[in-house]
Amino acid sequence: MNEKNKNGNLVSRFFYFLSKTDTHALQFCTAETRSVQSSIGVIVLITGIMAMISMFFALQSVFFENATTQELFIAGALSFFYAFAIVVFDREVVSVVVAPSTSKATTALGKVWEKIKSKGPYIPRLVFSVIIGIIIAFPLELKVQEDQIKSRISKMSEQENAHKIREIRETEKKLDTKRNNAINLLLIDIEADRKTSKGYQQEYIKECGRGECGPKAIKIELKRIALDEKIEMKVKELEAKKVGIEKSIREEMKTELGRLETLAKEIATNKKSNDLLTQFIALEEIKKEHEEAATFGMFLMLFFIMFEVFPVVTKMFLPYSEYNAYLDARRKLNINKIVGISNKANDIIQKEIEMAEGNNSIEDLERLRIELSRTEITDIFEDILEDSHNKIYEKKA
Repeated sequence: MNEKNKNGNLVSRFFYFLSKTDTHALQFCTAETRSVQSSIGVIVLITGIMAMISMFFALQSVFFENATTQELFIAGALSFFYAFAIVVFDREVVSVVVAPSTSKATTALGKVWEKIKSKGPYIPRLVFSVIIGIIIAFPLELKVQEDQIKSRISKMSEQENAHKIREIRETEKKLDTKRNNAINLLLIDIEADRKTSKGYQQEYIKECGRGECGPKAIKIELKRIALDEKIEMKVKELEAKKVGIEKSIREEMKTELGRLETLAKEIATNKKSNDLLTQFIALEEIKKEHEEAATFGMFLMLFFIMFEVFPVVTKMFLPYSEYNAYLDARRKLNINKIVGISNKANDIIQKEIEMAEGNNSIEDLERLRIELSRTEITDIFEDILEDSHNKIYEKKA
């Protein structure tokens, strides 16, 4: 059976790629081992997908809240790159191979220590896996708590800007007072005339109620009409003066009104503040006030930590399989071959130089040294090392 058929279809080989499985070595393994390597690849893929979703939500929440199609494309591209980086890292995490301990410790403590030492290479990867799990979980937690976070940020903004809002209201009150004081002087005069006009009207009705509207009643009515016209002119004058009064007051309070405008802009900016740090602070305050939110966040984080740690823990506790043994043996064999053949090649080269020194001229010796220096050691190892991929490519060619 050839290697392609032995290692399954295209999907299986894709999962082997994600778990950084040596497909040449895998063809000598049992179905159980192939299934384990494929499952590890599936976990790496799902972790990458989760990372992409998480990063997309983070970017959308922080930078592209009201995103256009182009901005969504940018967020998607950045999320894909992030997920790609996570997958590349996870491939390295799950591909480590540790040989079983050969220690001959006799005490229980010694055996435990040797067991811990044998898992040593996994520890840094385990720590990084926990960090990745936290990184993936955090943006999703922000997205799930999005409405509560926005509400909290709004409250935080109100608390932070309370003194500014108070200063704005005091300035507005001062402006209203100045405006009202200036206008009230004119209004008092108008109201006095209206009161007089009303008295004329009542006096006119009283005179006419005696049976006839004599000269006195007509004189009173003419006074009322003249006064009403005067009142109307004063009202128009007041409306015209209001603009001037407003302008005069604003010029007088120019500095205070400028400060008012600055404060209003600062408040508006703070309300729109949606950076990652602000969201984090808001989320922490929500957790302090609501135990349910803290519990939910903890479980969400633990879920992703467990999800990310799972392939590493699986590798730690999986038995030392024939796949691991093959890779370990091939690596040791190649190292031994490189060292042995290099030493042998050095001996041969030295003997050739010694023979040349005894039989040839200085020019021939120098030419021999140049030729030997051009020889690549890979030319010697090409047909000897366990380089399965090169041999496969040569067969295809």
